This record gives sequence, structure tokens and C-alpha cells, in this order.
Amino acid sequence: MEVTIIYGFRNRDIERVKRSLDSLRDQTDQFFKVIFVDYGSEENVSVLVKDLIAQYNFCTYLYNETRGMPWNRAHALNSGIRIATTEYVFTADIDLIFTENFIAKTKKLAKQGTVAFFPVVYLTPKIDFPAGIRNNDLKVSDQNARGLALINIHDLKEIRGFDEFYCFWGHEDNDLELRLRLSGCESIFHTAERLLFHQWHTTIKENRKEIPERWLTFQSDYLKYNQTIVLRNSDDWGRIYAMEQRPALRKLYDQHTKWEEIDCKPDFLRYRLQKWIAQAKPNDSLALQWQHPATEEYNKSNATKYARILQGLFEYCGIPFSIKNLYSALFPAKCDVRDAFAYFIREHKFAVGDFAMDSMFKSLRMVVIK
Repeated sequence: MEVTIIYGFRNRDIERVKRSLDSLRDQTDQFFKVIFVDYGSEENVSVLVKDLIAQYNFCTYLYNETRGMPWNRAHALNSGIRIATTEYVFTADIDLIFTENFIAKTKKLAKQGTVAFFPVVYLTPKIDFPAGIRNNDLKVSDQNARGLALINIHDLKEIRGFDEFYCFWGHEDNDLELRLRLSGCESIFHTAERLLFHQWHTTIKENRKEIPERWLTFQSDYLKYNQTIVLRNSDDWGRIYAMEQRPALRKLYDQHTKWEEIDCKPDFLRYRLQKWIAQAKPNDSLALQWQHPATEEYNKSNATKYARILQGLFEYCGIPFSIKNLYSALFPAKCDVRDAFAYFIREHKFAVGDFAMDSMFKSLRMVVIK
């Protein structure tokens, strides 16, 4: 029996990737494969990663041209699942370090009709592998963590892999486990021994710059609404894009593109996008650009200094009023504009042919094609 480990990656710390792959190179059982899916890293990063992957003879590098799209772990893993040829796959994370007997242990647990989940030990900045393996005080993920799973490839393809609606972060793992159980699979959580260690890094889960506001709640509601539906993706799930299949990305990088300036609040932008998609014809495109010099001017003004003093006074007196919220109503931040576009794309997934977004230093550019 052979297992394929599938990684999803985009613009991350390459040193963590190397430590993870080194731990696989030291496995006692060498009968396994790795599919490394580069989910739209920038060219300077992808070149480095591809050169690194070439040093491991068990590893296949796959580039999916998804620049301009949000990070989507479900789609990244599906891209690897679609081309995997082994009987089982293991959905991994590039931050993992594997104990040397991991592959041998998983093969004993492999069984069609059963999905096996594995806990992970969280290393800290002061405790690194292998020291962490001897430290019983380190935090271990509980049974709600479903991201690291050994699954029969037939069982996965029967339900068309992970639901690709989920993006940025969250819920795709729990969703997959629910749909596998609905299709007749049994779930087990292997807690007998510690086989996986997570390299420490800062989290982006609550970072406003990395994930839209209320996004986790939005995706949680989507999961509840669809919890009885097993098949979600279309037949082209796990699609692997090339540049010629990304008209929105080409338009985003085209120096001759004419940009329409966004001069409205995010809520109205969402309305404008909805109206456009309803009236547009197939292959019509819309190129939008947002830039707000007033934001920079405000941040450097005396008004900002006095507003901070006043806010501190409100907090000291227990007055539940936020000057920041008042300012946001007058001058939307880049994140607010991005969030409006992100929600529009998710809500009109089946009407949008392609889209791309680029967040620059002081501006935001968005292209959508019906």
C-alpha cells in the first residue's frame, strides 16, 4: 500500500517547508509520495520553492495559477487529490514535522470506508523539534481539529473532495468530515501516540488584514445551511489553472487596462457589483480601482491626535462610543473595500467566470469577468 501526502502552499516561510520535507526524508517506511501544490505564489517565491522541491525524489511540484484569488486550502488540496494515483492520501500542512515512523503507522490505520484524523502537538518559540517530543506540557489539538486526515482516494472522489466554497480560512475540514460520514464513512481520531508536530508561527486567524470581517461566521452559516448535501462541487473540482485560463488575471496585470475609480462606500459597491453581474453578458469584464488619499491625510492630521485623546477619555469613563467606527463610516479602509468584493464573489460564485484582486500599498485593484 502507498500513501500520497498532499501539501497546499502560498507565499509562506520556505524554511518551515524544508524542515517538514526533511522529516519525511527520514521516514522508516519510504514507500510514499508527496504532491506539493503551490497555490499561486508570486514568481520569486515559486522559483525558490520549486528548486527546493527538486531536492526530494519523492516529491512532485504542481503550480496552480490562482494569483489574485484568495487562499483556498480546499481547492489547493483538491488539485493534488485529482492527480493522486495512490490508494490513500494524507491532507497535510507545510508547518508539520513528522515523526520517523509516521508513514508506517498510518498504513496500519488505513481502511476504505474509514477516515483517520490525527492530533498535532504545538511547538513553541522556545521548544523546537525534537525537544518538543519529550515535553508532555505542550498543547495538543483536540478532536475538533480535522485538518490532518488519512482518507481513501475512492471515498474522497465519491464526494468530489473538499467543498471549494470555503476560502481564506476555516471550516473546510469539518465540512469534509461531515460529508464523508453522510456518505457512509466512519471517523476515527488517533490519539494513541504523538506522530505530528506543528512548527510555531504567528496566526492569521484573527488578523483583519488577512481575513474579511465576520468571515468565519459567514462560512459557519454556509456549513449549517448545506449540512445535508454531500455533493457540492461541480465536475471540474480541483481545477488546475494556467495563465491562459485566467482572463481576469491577465487584465489585472495589463498596463493598458482602463480602471474605473471606486467613489462609493463598500456597501454600495456591493450593490453596484450585483447590478453589474445581473446585466452583464458572458465574457464582459469590469475593472475597478480604489484609492483613498483622504485616509493618509487624516492619519497625519491633528484631528487624529485629538481623536485618540478623546477616545481614551471615553474608555476611561466607560462611555461605549468608538470614534474609530465614526471615522470608518466616513472613510472606508482598504479592508472594507476588499471585504465587499470578497462577499460579492462568494455570493455569486456560479455567475462569475473569473476574478482577480491585487492589494497594493495605497490602492486596491479588482477585475471580475462574467
